[in-house]
Amino acid sequence: MGAILTFSAAILFSGCTDVIDNPVTPTEPSVDPVTQEKYENDDLMDRTVKPGDSFWQFALGTWLKSHDEEDAGLQGNLINTHSSLLSYAFMESSDPLVQKLLDEADNLGTEDYMNQLFSIMFDLDIAGDSDTPPSRKQLIELLAKMVDSGYSPLVRRTINTDDGVFVRVLTSGENSAKVVGALQSGDDPVEAIKEILSMVSSFSDDPEEDDEDLDVLAQKILEIEETVGMAHNDQYADDLRLRQIATPKRDQRASQFRARRRAADGLTVEDICQALGVTDDYSVVDEQLEPIFTLLLEEDVETLASYLVFYIASQYYDLMPIDWSEYGDIFGMGSGYMNLGNGVKESLYTLLSTKAPELISRVDYMVMKDNIDIEGCRTLMEQMRTLMDGRIAANDWMSDATKGAAREKLAAMKFNIGVPDEQPGASFELIGENLLENVQQLRQQRQRQMMALVGKPVANHGWDFAMQFMTLGTYNAVYAPFLNQLFILPAFLSDGIFPKDNEPMRYATAMVFGHEMCHGFDANGSNYDAEGSIIDWWTPADRTEFEQRQQQMVTLYDQLWQYDGVHADGKMTLAENMADMGGVRLAFELYKQKLSTDGLNTEATNHQLREFFLHYVLFWQEDASADALQDQLEDDEHSANHNRIIGITRLMDEWYDLFRVTDGQWYLTPAERVRIW
Repeated sequence: MGAILTFSAAILFSGCTDVIDNPVTPTEPSVDPVTQEKYENDDLMDRTVKPGDSFWQFALGTWLKSHDEEDAGLQGNLINTHSSLLSYAFMESSDPLVQKLLDEADNLGTEDYMNQLFSIMFDLDIAGDSDTPPSRKQLIELLAKMVDSGYSPLVRRTINTDDGVFVRVLTSGENSAKVVGALQSGDDPVEAIKEILSMVSSFSDDPEEDDEDLDVLAQKILEIEETVGMAHNDQYADDLRLRQIATPKRDQRASQFRARRRAADGLTVEDICQALGVTDDYSVVDEQLEPIFTLLLEEDVETLASYLVFYIASQYYDLMPIDWSEYGDIFGMGSGYMNLGNGVKESLYTLLSTKAPELISRVDYMVMKDNIDIEGCRTLMEQMRTLMDGRIAANDWMSDATKGAAREKLAAMKFNIGVPDEQPGASFELIGENLLENVQQLRQQRQRQMMALVGKPVANHGWDFAMQFMTLGTYNAVYAPFLNQLFILPAFLSDGIFPKDNEPMRYATAMVFGHEMCHGFDANGSNYDAEGSIIDWWTPADRTEFEQRQQQMVTLYDQLWQYDGVHADGKMTLAENMADMGGVRLAFELYKQKLSTDGLNTEATNHQLREFFLHYVLFWQEDASADALQDQLEDDEHSANHNRIIGITRLMDEWYDLFRVTDGQWYLTPAERVRIW
């Protein structure tokens, strides 16, 4: 997440030591800051709530009780607008590649779709006229051809980093979205699998299998899907957010990988790795692949071949055209349903966002590049780097050795802000004859681009890596510990969230920049060094103290309520809470220094600092339901938004002073207010 501003670093940090070590004690304001002082967002606040009981309710209480149902809060509203804008830009793009795909999508009929799907299967050699199943060796060759074409059945070939360079990784494949969706919605995944198998069977020349045979095959495919899912390793996920929070572990280089297992026909794990092109010093084999290797060496080959057919069909299932005539006049439109389209363009946009994200970014880049404050953000982030370096140097619980390694890592951390220097996806070309063929070509080109990074230095190719896994329009910011690089995407650099004419909002958003920087030193990021390698750079005593302070944070967040009657999970949210704490402190201290440089008197300064905290609440404004909060508690490593406010403010001495907090439900004594950085 992010923010922006341009001020002289020399001026901004000339009094840095005083700001960190000798914070000014607020003088008594002329009016009570809680009950009388006027604020920019007065209409959102509930002055009957004491800040020490709930700063969230104090800042947003009136809005929470009376907002319009369609008002999703500051970020929620921006996300909705942002998503609609980018989707529209794609659909109306003048980019020739995008136009070609959209025209093919518009004209896709059901019969065309099935012909194109079977054409892909024939091209991949997983469908044909022979009734004889392939040998195990042939099946591995088919698997390798699919992986080369950008697919991930059973296994996936991706990239990661090690010792400062990119390496190729063989890890578990991806599950069918159809199966995952069924499981998430509580539906029967076997029925979801049968739906795809029946579709393929109905358009093939083979007689349709009877229901009993279909049930048996669907159950076998589900078992394979479950094995793939259990072997999943977040450390190599396509979702960079999952990579960020994954437990760091160094896997074995493929050149040193010596598995002794072999199939009855003599095929070995080494043979599989050889076929998949992961054998040299720049290749890594995920240790969690063992159950997948077992499948490939022991599972019935005919079942595996059927799984490959199912996998390809499931990859394109959502591109099947909708024939509205089959549903009758459900909208009361008469023949007007003919104008609804076939739904393929919308599904195509969603599919390409994950399977060919650079093409989506190719459009996002043109829409967003001229409407963001990149240099302002860069200036602020360099100021934050200087401030963070000073905090590490002044740290009173770390040894000089650990401080030195931390400062080296901070100095090496690279900031990728806004958009890359060149338009992503500029090298893409499409020479296919139809939609599905062109989508496959995009997947294949993405795989080739990833593999082209292998052996190259991480420091020079951060954007090249990131664009393989996320779109520029993603509403997020990311720190990648394995790169020691962070990415502030355009959404957080726009005037709507990072305005130039509203400093409290600007600096409240800037805490996102500090948040991502501090991920390099959180419970997970602290396991990676300056090059992004998994190396323990801590002395044993410092590591022990660090973990004790983390446990204090866990305990404090465990006290908070996720929703009525249910406590938050301080352990699961620890890394994000640590980043929140560091990011807010950095942004607050920078804003305080800015106000001092501007020559504001003490009372005016304190008013603006109170506005900073109120705008920090506004940044996380939402009215989440109990169901949403329950889901977040189970699946999200971030604290609920109200706890991102309460959990951080109760740790900051300055907040207590500014809002005269001396008691309340969430009051902490000074000794209880844990500090790490």
